[in-house]
This record gives sequence, structure tokens and C-alpha cells, in this order.
Amino acid sequence: PLAGESAAIEPMAAGEASPVSEQDAGGPGALARLDLSWNCLGSIGAEASMAALAAALKDDMSSLVHLDLSYNGLRARECAALGAALRTNHSLLGLHLVGNAAKVDSNGFVVADESKVLDTRPSSPPRLIGQTGAPPPKRVLLISTEERRAIREAFAASDAGGSGSVDVARLGGMLRRLQLDTPPEEAIALLAPSPRDGAAADFDSRGDGQRHALGVDEFSILMESLILKEREQREEQRKREIGMDRDRSVLEARTSCWICEHWQPVEVEWHGQASTVWVFFSFDNFEHPTQLMPDGTGRFVCERMLPPEQVWVVLQVDNEIQLLQDLPSAKPPKPVKIRLRSAEDLPEPPEQFASAAEVSIIDLFSDARGRRGSVGDSSPASPGASVSGDSSSSSTPAAAAGTAGVASVRQSQRDCCAPSCKRRMVVLDDPNNPGSIYAVPRMVQVEQRRKVKGPAWKFEKSIFASWRFESAQLRASACARDWGTTKVAKFVNASELEETMDMFKANYRMFLRIYRRCAALSTTGSSTMGVSMTVAADVLSAAGIMDDAYCRPSDVDTMFIAARVRDKGADKRPFAVKTSDTLMRFQFMEFLVRAAVARFVKSEGATTPEAVERLLRLLDPQAKRPQDDLDELHAALHTEDCDKVFRKHEPLLRSVFASHSGRFTKPGVEPQMSCKEFEEMLAGADLFNDVLTPREAAHAFLLGMQLYPDELYSVDFATMSFVEFIHGFAAALYLRREGAPLAAVADRVLVSMAKGQSGGGRQ
Repeated sequence: PLAGESAAIEPMAAGEASPVSEQDAGGPGALARLDLSWNCLGSIGAEASMAALAAALKDDMSSLVHLDLSYNGLRARECAALGAALRTNHSLLGLHLVGNAAKVDSNGFVVADESKVLDTRPSSPPRLIGQTGAPPPKRVLLISTEERRAIREAFAASDAGGSGSVDVARLGGMLRRLQLDTPPEEAIALLAPSPRDGAAADFDSRGDGQRHALGVDEFSILMESLILKEREQREEQRKREIGMDRDRSVLEARTSCWICEHWQPVEVEWHGQASTVWVFFSFDNFEHPTQLMPDGTGRFVCERMLPPEQVWVVLQVDNEIQLLQDLPSAKPPKPVKIRLRSAEDLPEPPEQFASAAEVSIIDLFSDARGRRGSVGDSSPASPGASVSGDSSSSSTPAAAAGTAGVASVRQSQRDCCAPSCKRRMVVLDDPNNPGSIYAVPRMVQVEQRRKVKGPAWKFEKSIFASWRFESAQLRASACARDWGTTKVAKFVNASELEETMDMFKANYRMFLRIYRRCAALSTTGSSTMGVSMTVAADVLSAAGIMDDAYCRPSDVDTMFIAARVRDKGADKRPFAVKTSDTLMRFQFMEFLVRAAVARFVKSEGATTPEAVERLLRLLDPQAKRPQDDLDELHAALHTEDCDKVFRKHEPLLRSVFASHSGRFTKPGVEPQMSCKEFEEMLAGADLFNDVLTPREAAHAFLLGMQLYPDELYSVDFATMSFVEFIHGFAAALYLRREGAPLAAVADRVLVSMAKGQSGGGRQ
């Protein structure tokens, strides 16, 4: 049992009046309020007590709506455990933590703070945790610009003759015009005696030293003082009416309990074109703004709980400060300093801080007639009314050049936390569901942002991180290796060799796409890659390169055979792969040079560099499709969504890779996947369709392969590593052309493959 003599548990009996409904409290007899204040929980089994309480609060079915843990001396770690439990609690609306090493901020978040401990400084009298040491400072109430305008309009209406003064005797009518309740005689009593100098003689027409007329400035000062006086009186009356003068120390720091303080839900809405919109409030010193969430129609919305007092508010629209224009606005004693918030799709602001010389005013609680402090209104504002404004006409300098939009504020139509409360309330927008409300409010803003959003996705930390892209340097190295292995020096003039090689170097990316596409079309199920004679002739024919003189089909066959012959003076090391009757990459390069010489040098007298340039230009259209496939594959695959899918299914992918690798790998070498094994894997997974046919398997395989400069003495270019297998597998899914996002297709296919494995089938 918990120690202490003031513990109070209030189960709700059927029919008993309560500030919460049976729906919120879980039904008749459910525990709605729990008072554990002044129980010394921080010194008697604190961790065990908080662990038990946290376990109960974690239950989403909890009926508790109000919890008082005041003055228990709980330490920061115990308060942090309580805050962690409240992350999954959707029912608690009121929480008191004054007198512990934590506080409840304006958003309803538990913020542990070790500095909130007993003050034992010898120079100070002992005081309790949570006490401020002095009465709270008096809040500054503002006179709105609209109120000042109404005052001057009332003066002008009474000064019909244009004398620049109004008769004090008519003061009662002017007070009624401004909806002020102060009796005229009380207002007159506030007037200072009339000055005796000649300049003010007009105001003492009777010579009795009393003020009988008022100038516009004196009239304005008097009316403003009366407005502020009545506003302060209404706030004091409201505090008494809602019980805010409860039996607590006057030195106690103010709580943020939404129930006890009678906070109210308010919806803020902004219409317009913007990347991001934030709203700042004065009750938390403009430090914890709420982001308005877009709904895709140019509408940004958020819902906040506001205290029953005059609240100052400003908007940040992208990187500019704006007002909610149709709300009353006022100029605070000094400009408000706002730290601009940043977003991913928003450029960095030129300055981190901005100053707002003017603020909008929200006053949900006014006098009993429903007035909201805008004395210039011809009729009282009704609860729940919407006020809107065009922010393009904002009077603040920062907003003058801002994005045009319409902002509105309305008191939420749902019932609030007052005694008529009907449903649960929350405070933040749901970042995963724009337009709705986030129902886990017990987390500090920085932690919430870190949990929901997390760090920005980076390719370098993804499952694809070891992928090596085709850089210009890598292509130059591969081109040099290929060119150095050819026999072009035997039939090209020495003076043209370097320029001809430069022509290939400049177009090597296109050359690679043509070579790999031709190799994919040439595969016959063997474990090697190369271009067959038939495919080589088809490529030249499709490009219109063959003629009836020196580039006839028989000549093409001769050039093909000549390109396959190995130079007698070349390196005698055996190639790593057996090329059979196909051309390797360097041999295909030599074949194209021979075709260019036969077609354009012998027939038309062009130089070899010119001939190669013309041939490559004719071949370029055939490189477009494989290049587009590669670019689109990488754009679709190298994303956060695909990274999550492949990370989730990584064990399955590694199992599939291991079971389909190593058949053509030499003993003692790490098993790799050949093109034949890759095709068998696709067939086993039933991935072929009308678009992705077995003939396209080699194309998917080569889309997944990285570029290797050495294709002579290493088999890396012909067998897949695991990261290449991921790319090849994704290429196969991409080539199915299903029209759905690649991540969704991959997840569906991998889930199906996992079911097949668990059922005993071999994938």
C-alpha cells in the first residue's frame, strides 16, 4: 500500500456528477481521479511505486483522467519513467507534478528536470519544490489595434462639431458604445484635475478646477485604462468561478493541468501555398510551436489546448512571420523574438531569429456575455465562431512580402476539458496522418521529432551502401584496359590511335550499354558473357552501317573472327573465363573499330576517329533503352522505402542467394551467383511474366552488375556478389513493368517467397 494520509481515490458512482463523462472514465464505477499528493513517494519505495503506477498507465484502456502527484519529492528518473508510460496513455487529461523533479509543460508533456529539487541554500529560507519564491509575475495585457481604432471612432462620433474635445457629461454614452461596464461617475473620478495653464483653459469652462472636456489623447488614455481594468477584473472573476483559487500556496508555480486550469481546444487553420506553417503562442514564451499539417488541398490545420487567458499568437509561414489577420492584433511593449523553425523542403532562413513587432490576440474566456476583448465589434463574438483573414495584407513588415494565405482560428466544436467534457482531448497533429491529431501527447517535442521522423535517410547507411557506381574515373580505367588489349594498332595509323581512343573514352558509357545489351541477347545459358556473331551483325544492320562494298554480311563475319583472334605478342596468361564463340568487351570494341574503318574509311575516305564517331552516333539510339532501364532502376531502388523492404527481408534474400550460388565457383573461393543460377532463381520464384521472359533474365542480371575494368583475368564481371544480387533481383521486378512502386512490388514478392520457403518449396 502507498504510504500517506492524504491519498484520495474517487471512483465514480452511477449518476454522480463529474468533470468527465462515463465514456471517458470507462463507465460507472471506473476510477476517474486519483490524488496521491503529499505522500512522500520519493522517499518510500519510489521506484517500485512509480513502476506500478507506470504499468497501470500504460494500459490504453485506463479510465484515469486526472492524476495528482504533487509534493512527493520524486526524482528525475522516476518522473521520466512516468513520462515514458504516458506515451501510450490516451485518457489522462490532467496531471500535477509540482513538488517533484519534473514539470508538465504547455503541451501536456512530462519533462524531467533534476534542477527542480529542494532549495537548501543557507542564504535562502527553505521552500518547497515547485514554489517560485515569490508571487508569479503579473501578466501583460494588451490593447488591440482594433480597440484603439474603436476608441478614436467613438471620440469622433461624439465630437460632431470637430472641436477636438468631448464633453465629460456625454461620457456614459461613449462607454456604452465601447461596451464598457464602468459607471460614468467612476470614470470621471479617474480624471485628473484640469490644468491651470492657458493652453488647457478650454477644458475648465466653468472655472471650478474640474475637467469638463477631454481631448482625444486624454480620452484614449482613459478608455484604454478602463478596458485593461475591466479585463483584469474579468480574469479574477473567472478564476474564482472555475475554482482556480483552490487551497494551494500562493507561491506555487502554476500548473498545466488542462482540467483544473480549464484549458480549451482551439483549431488553427491556414489556407494558401506554402511548404510548412507553424503557430507560436505566448503562454510557452513562443518556444514550442505546433506545426500545421497539410491535407493536400492547400489547407494547413492543427489543434491546440489554450489556457483561459489572453494569448498572443503569430504564424511562421515558410520563413516569414505573419499574423492571423482577422483576429485582434496588438503591439507588445517590446518585439517578440521568434526562433524560426526549419524543415527538409524549406531553404535555410537568412537569420535564425525573427522579431514580431505585432501579435494576434486570442481570448477564449471573456466576460459572461461572451465578449472576446475586441471592443470595436458591433456584436459579441459567439463561441465556436470562425475568424479569417488574408495574410497578404498583414501589417507586420516580415509578412508584407510573404506568401498570401487565409488563416482562421475557431474554438473546437468538440467538448473540452471543462465540467461539460464529453470526450478525450489531445494536443498535437499526427505527422503520419496529416489533418488528424496525434494521440500520444506525453513526450517532449525534440524526442517526439526524433522518434517519429528520425534521422534523414542516407544511401551510405543503407543495404545498398557497398554498391559502386559507374564514375567517370572508373569508366576511363575500363576503357584504357580494353583499348590496350585490342589489336587496333595493326590496322589503324599510329597518328590516329590516341584520338580514336579518346573518341571511345568520351562515349564509353554508351558503348557499355550496347555491349551489355548485346551480351544479354547472346546468352545461351552458359556461365560466360559475350556477344555472338548473329547479334553483332544484327546491331550493325539495325544501325544502317552495312553496305554492298566493304561492310557486307560476309565482311562482318570476317571482322568478327578477326576480333576474336588473340594477338601473338599479348599476355600469355589464360583468360579467367572461356569465351566460346562470343566477343568479350575488349574484342567487341575492336570489332566496332574494324566495322567503322570498313564502312567509312575504305568507302568514303574518312579518318579513323571520324569513322568511329559516325558509327557510335548511329549506334546511340540502341543504347537508349538499356540506359533508361538502368537510370530508372537506380532511381526507384535507391530509396528509403526500398531500403526498409530489403532490410526487412535480408535474411530471406541471403538464404536465396546462398542456395543459388557456387555451382560455377572454383573450390576455395567465396560462392558467387552466375547468370544461369540467377535465371533459375527467377524461375523458381515464378517471377517470369509476359514482359519479363526468360530471354530478359540476362538483361536483369547485367543491370545488377557493377563495372569491372578487368574482364580478362577475373570472373567478378560474370558472377554476382550479394549487393549485386539485390540489384539484379530488383531489376527483374522492375522489368516486370507492374506499374506499382518498386518497394511495394518487392515486399509482396518477398513475402510470397518466404511463404514458399516455409512450405518446403525451394525458391
